[in-house]
Order: sequence, then structure tokens, then C-alpha cells
Amino acid sequence: MTGWIGPKLEPGERIVLRHPDHSGGGVWAGVLAVLVAVELVALVAMDKFFGFGRTETMILLLVPVLLVAAVVTRWRLIVTDRRLLCRPGPFGARYNEIRLDAVEDVRIEAGAFAERIVVRANGRETVVATIGVDPAPVVAAIRKAREAAA
Repeated sequence: MTGWIGPKLEPGERIVLRHPDHSGGGVWAGVLAVLVAVELVALVAMDKFFGFGRTETMILLLVPVLLVAAVVTRWRLIVTDRRLLCRPGPFGARYNEIRLDAVEDVRIEAGAFAERIVVRANGRETVVATIGVDPAPVVAAIRKAREAAA
């Protein structure tokens, strides 16, 4: 079971790295404030110049902002002191879990569009992250947490 911002942790488990990191929440609040201001200007302009009703215009402009806000604030990858948790898509509730004591190797490979993180655990390789994730700190956090757990 997971939460929107983070997964349910086991007793005593602590988060080592989270992507996206929500410690800079003020930045996203500022971005959303600017977007809302732009939408208010667009709302007035569309009502006055194009004849759209305010309700239709508000729906037309607010839905994309809410979708963007949902995607950028939802966790995609978390390294704890015991597990690696990764969400394959931006909206699904499903996530993959790899116990760090089962990790045999973790490496960075060149992908078609971005570098990707490949984890080998239990004799299987899994690509856990690609676009939008800086792989170096994630790999370092996995290795460090795995060594600390051993």
C-alpha cells in the first residue's frame, strides 16, 4: 500500500533518497502560483475576446495544470535503508519493490533517450529509472544503503 507522497514504510525503516524530492516544496508552490496567475489573465481574455463562458474556460485551463501538478509531486523512486521502490508510470498505484539485501549489482547504462539505472537482483535485471532521474546519486544511494545493511 502506498501514499501519494511516499510509500508505507516498515517499522524503523528510513528514506535515504526520494525522487522527486519534496524538500523544495516552495519552488513548486511558486510555479503553481505563476500558472494560476497566467490562467486568471487567460480566463479574462478568453471571456472578453473569444466569448467563452467562464466555467468552460476555467475547466479548459485548470485541468492541464492539475495534471502537471499531480505528475511532478508524486513519488517515482525511493531508496530506503532496506528497499528500492520504483513506480513504473506517473498515475498507477502499482510499484515495484526490490529488497537491498537481494541486490547483486547496480549500474548506469546508456539508453535511447537518457541514461538508465539497471538493478540486478535475484538473478533478474530490472530498469528502474530513465528520463527525468539523475542516475549517479540514485546508484550511489543504493550502493551505500546496501553496504550499510550488510
